[in-house]
Order: sequence, then C-alpha cells, then structure tokens
Amino acid sequence: MTDALSVARLLVGSLFLGAVTNAMLLGHWYLVQPGLPRRHLNELGDILGKVWPFEVLVLIAPTGMVSVLNGSIDDGWGGVLGWFWVTCALTTIVLVVVTKAALRDRQYSAVMAATGLLYLAILTAFGTDLVARAILYAAVSSSAVCALVDLAVVACPVLLTEFELLELSGRSTSEFVSEVNFLRTLVARQLLLRPRNDVIFCER
Repeated sequence: MTDALSVARLLVGSLFLGAVTNAMLLGHWYLVQPGLPRRHLNELGDILGKVWPFEVLVLIAPTGMVSVLNGSIDDGWGGVLGWFWVTCALTTIVLVVVTKAALRDRQYSAVMAATGLLYLAILTAFGTDLVARAILYAAVSSSAVCALVDLAVVACPVLLTEFELLELSGRSTSEFVSEVNFLRTLVARQLLLRPRNDVIFCER
C-alpha cells in the first residue's frame, strides 16, 4: 500500500464516517425540535451520497478489497468478510437514497423514519470502512498496534459541523461536547479494550 493511498483512505474515511455520524446526530435534534428546516439534514445526506463512491474507490484500489474478493488476500474467514464488506457498502448507499426519499414526505413521521434509517446507515458505514481497513492492514502489516491506532483515529472522526448543529439545537456548548465525546469514547473503547485474540487484524 502506498503512502498516498493510505492518506487518501484516512481522509476519505474520516469524511465518510463524519458525514454519516453528523447526519444521525442531527436527526435526533429534529426529533426534539421539529421546526428545524430539513435542508440541513438533506445537505448531509447529499454529502454522504457524494463521498460514498470515493470511499469505495479508495478501498478497492490495489492492494484493496478486490484482492480479498478474488482470494489473493485471506480474510481469515474463507472470504465471508469480503462479501460482508460488499453488503455493508451497498446497503449504506441504499439507506442514503431511501433516507432522502423519506425526507420528501411532509409529515413529521418522515423525519423519524429518516433518523431510524440513519441509525442503520451508521452501522453499515462503519462496517464499510473498518472491516476493509482491518483486513487490509492485517495483510500488509505485522503490527496490530498500528492498525488499532489508525482505526481509532478513523472511528472517532472530527464531526464536520459540530458547532453548526449546536447553533441549530440551542444546546449549550458543554452539553453538546459532552454527548459527542461520550459517543466517541464508546467507539474507541470497543476498538481498544477488546482481548487481543478477539481482534481479527491481530497477528495470528
């Protein structure tokens, strides 16, 4: 893997995960403040849809997930993780399209539906990025620690519009930052505190 490709995966992955995380969090503010204009949630949906092709592209670029699917790289699960990645990637963009369609409905329940869909999208988006990253790092690096550190960085992206959401929500800075940091801490702990023999990208 070239340094340029590694940097591209880091940057695009951060933007990708940041967009889906922002969209899911913003959906919650709509649930407590229904009068917010929907254009903000639509804009994040547009960003996520536009970043998705680049996310898939940098992850399949050699050496990438195509090598996992054709068997050149062993994912340790007989190819299952490779197809799991494909499923996550395709499901993510489908959820984005369906979320955008739901937001065209004028009923308040449409926002509730969109938030639920974004809950699913954040799971599949993290699966798209982190599963691929774990498999590919295991294939090119003997250092599980390096993979863990990089995954922790990508899994806790700087949210793209934190203070814009703060302004929209009317919450205090301390309340908003506390909630965001709590979410990030949960993700980081899941990655960093699991037993070594339970992490698929640790050296076997």
